[in-house]
Amino acid sequence: QDAFGLRATEAICLKPRESDMGELLLVNRGTKGGRGRAVPIKTEMQREVLEAAKAMASNRTGLLGRYGHNLPKAQAHYYYILGVHGITRKASGVTGHGLRHGYVGARYEELTGFKPPVTGGARPDAETDLAARRALSLETGHTRPEITTAYTGSVAHMQTASRRRLEGLLSRLGSDCFRTPSPLDKAPQHIQYVG
Repeated sequence: QDAFGLRATEAICLKPRESDMGELLLVNRGTKGGRGRAVPIKTEMQREVLEAAKAMASNRTGLLGRYGHNLPKAQAHYYYILGVHGITRKASGVTGHGLRHGYVGARYEELTGFKPPVTGGARPDAETDLAARRALSLETGHTRPEITTAYTGSVAHMQTASRRRLEGLLSRLGSDCFRTPSPLDKAPQHIQYVG
């Protein structure tokens, strides 16, 4: 999941020997909505992971999962293996899906030259940001670039969150000079109820 941004089911259903297209990894089994895709193989680490996966794959089926396992059993075994290696929220604060997030974050930085907004990265120009989100959308099997916001964060959201934290600090200090005006600020100071 870390090397190619795969979902757990995609990793379980992967046939690494069949899927290796040289500079691309073909992902067409276990995909969401049955939509296949090709993930670029750009690093030596990806190549090493893929070669290790080929060595571990079943000679009989070509799958990484155990022969005779149905999907629920294969998923249970997958999460067991992650646990053995300490890839759990409890053991290391990392999950299998978190590895997918890590892939997206690293690729976003590679494509834009900026860390993703969720890690406090500066904002690339809008065109670069959108191009990166489009590429990542295709690489991760999403239909819309906006979905990658769940992985990279949104500059607008991060700016809003930062502003709210600052406003909270300032309000505790007794200053509201930087507070964003509200439409309620223009409301009458007192209201007379008629009943």
